[in-house]
Amino acid sequence: MKVEGRRFEVRVTRTDTPNEYRMLIIRATMVINADPELEMARAHEVADRYMKQTCKGGPYEEILAGLEGDVNYRTTFFDAASRRSSARSESATVTAPAGVPSTPRVFPMGRPAI
Repeated sequence: MKVEGRRFEVRVTRTDTPNEYRMLIIRATMVINADPELEMARAHEVADRYMKQTCKGGPYEEILAGLEGDVNYRTTFFDAASRRSSARSESATVTAPAGVPSTPRVFPMGRPAI
């Protein structure tokens, strides 16, 4: 992809979390004395296009974002519409923390031994 005459290579992969993605935008041309603010703006423009495409035009949220080595942009984002709909479809069950029995313990009459 080109932005302001500069070529960028984009890699998007899923993470282990549903509806969450990792993106790396690599500057495909050599840069001498790179201006980090300008590079960030260009890379964010590329990222914005790919995040919209990945989320099918719906809303998205960036979790982490930043430049690596003054020219390469790395971000983690999620599809906000899918996350909201999956949160609504999940039932409101409460599970016991690890190490706590999930079934109630019945003690004989009186106080339990400590």
